[in-house]
Amino acid sequence: MEQEYYGFMEEIELIKEDKFLFKLDIFKKSYFNLDMDGESFNQEFINQIPTSLLELTLTRKEISSLQSLKNRKLYAGQWYEIVLNDIGDFISYEFSSLDDREGEKRYIKELNFIDGRSRLGKQLFKNVSLNEFEDSTEEKITELLRGVSRTKLVSVYNVGQGACNALCDASGVPLVYFDFGGGFGRNAHTYPVNTKFCFTKIPLIILSHWDKDH
Repeated sequence: MEQEYYGFMEEIELIKEDKFLFKLDIFKKSYFNLDMDGESFNQEFINQIPTSLLELTLTRKEISSLQSLKNRKLYAGQWYEIVLNDIGDFISYEFSSLDDREGEKRYIKELNFIDGRSRLGKQLFKNVSLNEFEDSTEEKITELLRGVSRTKLVSVYNVGQGACNALCDASGVPLVYFDFGGGFGRNAHTYPVNTKFCFTKIPLIILSHWDKDH
């Protein structure tokens, strides 16, 4: 069954000499109405939109053969219109949550560039953010760290293809987590089963950047 989405290109990774991995945060077009007023696009509304991760691998030749792109290149930080189908030439995998280890196989029928200068592009860039948290400031982080007891140990956790570290007290109890991610999407299988973390002392969590493996 054909379904239409808006997708934000989060990341492009070169995985082989001529093959790229594309990661998009996507949501169904039906959740976005251009005629909605600005007040409707509040954070509460945005947080209620079900989003998925879409991953696909393409060679340069395959990118060129996507007729809907009209010979445009794919860029991170750009919005696209996506049409997914149950059959097609270009395989992608949709992951509905961080716990989804398999993903649903979907086929890309169309991948259309959205001009940021268009009405649609302006609305998406202005009103729809898939990042729920604003960046903190160095001053705020420093202030919070002053309230942390003296740390004695540094712990590095096995979370597969991702990062999770902690500053701990002498007993090994975490006081601050630095990054708190792990393998997800096609790398979900690298995340150890039954991994658990300690929150006995209500540790701070500081993220180096907002990405699902961090």
